[in-house]
Amino acid sequence: MSLRHWVDGPHRRPDQIDPGTRRAVGHMYRPSFERAATMIPPQPLDPPAIHRLRDLVVSIMLVVGDLDADVIHEISNLLVEQIACVRRLDLPGVAHMASMERPQTLNAAVPEFLAQQQRDALPGRR
Repeated sequence: MSLRHWVDGPHRRPDQIDPGTRRAVGHMYRPSFERAATMIPPQPLDPPAIHRLRDLVVSIMLVVGDLDADVIHEISNLLVEQIACVRRLDLPGVAHMASMERPQTLNAAVPEFLAQQQRDALPGRR
């Protein structure tokens, strides 16, 4: 069920996904499910993080698969609206596990993003 939701997304069938990607994600998820019963319950933050997004001063690269769930797109849009230093990278043809389905695209985009951060940090650039 988790693979169906996060790997396939709401717009694809399991047979439309690379079987190697499905296996890799399943292998990655399995330890989390095995540890779930022993995990400490999450502690609420005060104030909640959603109310502190405008306080973020670090640059963020937000990666979104265009076939991800609508709620993920809603959250992504909120992050872009609330955080000053966000660069959104929309990857076509993938759902939530974009980095596993399009590693080459992401691996090319990250150095570009980091280089831009370095250029922006040079004296006189801000």
